[in-house]
Amino acid sequence: PRLAAAANVACSDGKVIQVLAGGPALVQRYEHPADAEDRYGKAVVTAAMDIRRLGHDSLIGRALLEEVAAVCLAQPDRVDAPVGWFGMGLADAAQEVHGIAALTARRDRPGTGPADGYVLHDYLDQYARSTRRGVLVPAAVWDALIAGSTGPDDRTRLAQQAQWRGLYRYAVTFARPAAEIGDATAMRILVVRLDEAGHSEEAGQWWRRAAEAGDPNAVQNLAKHLDEAGHGQEAERVLRQAADAGDTSAVLALAARFDEACHGDDAEQLLRQAADAGGTTVMERLAARLDEAGRHQEAEQWLRRAAEAGDSIVMQLLATRLDEAGFGEEAEQWWRRAAEAGDHLSRFVMVRLALRFDEVGRGAEAEQWWRHAAEAGDSSTMWFLAGRLEEAGRGEEAEQWRRRALDAADYFALTAAIAQIEQAGGGVEDFEGLLRHPAEAGDFFAMMSLAQRFDEAGRGAEADQWLRESAEAGNLNALHVLAGRHEQAGRHHAAEQWRRRIIEAGNSAGVPTLADRLDQSDRVQAEHLRRYGIEPGGATASPW
Repeated sequence: PRLAAAANVACSDGKVIQVLAGGPALVQRYEHPADAEDRYGKAVVTAAMDIRRLGHDSLIGRALLEEVAAVCLAQPDRVDAPVGWFGMGLADAAQEVHGIAALTARRDRPGTGPADGYVLHDYLDQYARSTRRGVLVPAAVWDALIAGSTGPDDRTRLAQQAQWRGLYRYAVTFARPAAEIGDATAMRILVVRLDEAGHSEEAGQWWRRAAEAGDPNAVQNLAKHLDEAGHGQEAERVLRQAADAGDTSAVLALAARFDEACHGDDAEQLLRQAADAGGTTVMERLAARLDEAGRHQEAEQWLRRAAEAGDSIVMQLLATRLDEAGFGEEAEQWWRRAAEAGDHLSRFVMVRLALRFDEVGRGAEAEQWWRHAAEAGDSSTMWFLAGRLEEAGRGEEAEQWRRRALDAADYFALTAAIAQIEQAGGGVEDFEGLLRHPAEAGDFFAMMSLAQRFDEAGRGAEADQWLRESAEAGNLNALHVLAGRHEQAGRHHAAEQWRRRIIEAGNSAGVPTLADRLDQSDRVQAEHLRRYGIEPGGATASPW
């Protein structure tokens, strides 16, 4: 695993050995600075980490790096820092360790001269995305990024990050320049946020621009707004134009309009044209339509075309259809193809095949598919496979699979292991030995279960302290567990503060959840939260 990670990180320069040797050393140096120069270097590296993880992937300019590094300085180092502290820190960060450095200067312009900017080493970038993912970003950093990030791609990524953190004002500020030059993602962010904030006229203008640029979501929303305004013909024109350009969602929406208007033949013709062009989603919808009309043979033909085109979901639909019709052997072939497709559904198909072979007594084939699913990373299958191997007297192999399942910290594996401890009469120390590592690695179930065990042992205060430290270190699930514990204990103000932190840490889905809770006590603030989001620090934003 270390070699694979090093190879991945070193893909740009091929320094695999240097990364293996120097990567951990860079982390060690970063986490344990030896003197003031190292501490200034840590602030500079931290600044680069946060700038990168928020979406600024371009070279980091010296001015931007210095402004953010000043925010990242430890509190004691801010007092009477020497005039050249940043230069000292930058030199420290650029110092090589086993052939690699935390920051590398780069000049892309022709000729010699000062650096155009600095690049954070990928090893530290990956480290920061894991260890600092829940660390909150001060307003000063966001403001510096507004001034120091000019590339449209960077601004779009920054807008996405701001939106995910509930910082809607910043999302609009970042997105607008990128949207102005035609970035579809930036347009989408802009129209959603402007619409929610009540700037309907401007939002409508951006919906139209985004739709004209071919954004499927914008097409659907523009058509909806036109329909609501009584402009049905214009809405249909927008959908038809997008459908002619190959927009599958527009094809389906237009077909639905034809059906509602009792023009079923037009709907079917539209679907056939899109299906003939190769759209497997449309083929599946057309097949369902033909089935509803009793034209089952035609429906199956379209399903076969979609399956042959590589749609694994349709492969499963076709397999089920063939199996119900008594063509079990051909059905198995399609399930095998779906299992071998390698997508996110493959493991489920593998398990289905294993269960099928078990039911008909084909144990060797069943075990083969259980193994395939386990090797693909399905830890609940690892646990099930271990049970089968145990029954077959292959205890050593069974224990290896149980250990792999526990290492993966899967919900099912942990539940089964907890049941074993309970049956053996184990104490809280046994549960802590099982759950502490997956909990600190971020497993929500393990964290919640361990906190509950601490409560039952009279160690609730210890659980709260542990969760608080995990949350402040960036563990997102600890935030959720803490908020729930405070809510259950009736500490609603504390629960609200943790829920605001959840939002700012990158879970914008917490905005409507918190707003719904605030509806009971402060409707104005709840509405402002929905419309305008929060500001850095968690306070509800004022209208903008």
